[in-house]
Amino acid sequence: MLALARSARAIRPPSSRAIASTSSTRLNEDDKDGGKTIEIIEANLDRKKGEFQKKDETHVRAALLTTRKEALSLYRAVIRASVFFVWRDERGRQWRDVIRESARKEFEAGRRERDPEMVNRMLLMGRDAVDKAVNRFLEKREAIQREEDACSSQGGEPSPS
Repeated sequence: MLALARSARAIRPPSSRAIASTSSTRLNEDDKDGGKTIEIIEANLDRKKGEFQKKDETHVRAALLTTRKEALSLYRAVIRASVFFVWRDERGRQWRDVIRESARKEFEAGRRERDPEMVNRMLLMGRDAVDKAVNRFLEKREAIQREEDACSSQGGEPSPS
């Protein structure tokens, strides 16, 4: 039992004080060796880091993987929202189908975009457009419902709008 307690103490992680003292010692040692620390700090604080990351293939792939999930989520939101639009346009096609076709074209056009900043901008604009369209639809539906309720309580026909 005593041996188990000793081995548990041996594998315990070092305290933060011990970590701080060793890291500051390393920094001082680096400074003695020619200022490598200053070079590392300047490299990390470089204002052009964002531009470097745009050119770094692994960073771009990681950013695009994350935005790919967001794009799928947005595409699904568009498909779900399109269900509400059941009336027909001037050509006789249902708006649901028009919206879905348009969304598919937009996503296919944006598929080739490699700049993560531009992809994020397109996703934000798309999400905002979907939210606004759904909110306008719900507001209009509530207005129609209130009008129908008012007319049914009066016993008349709703006025055409």
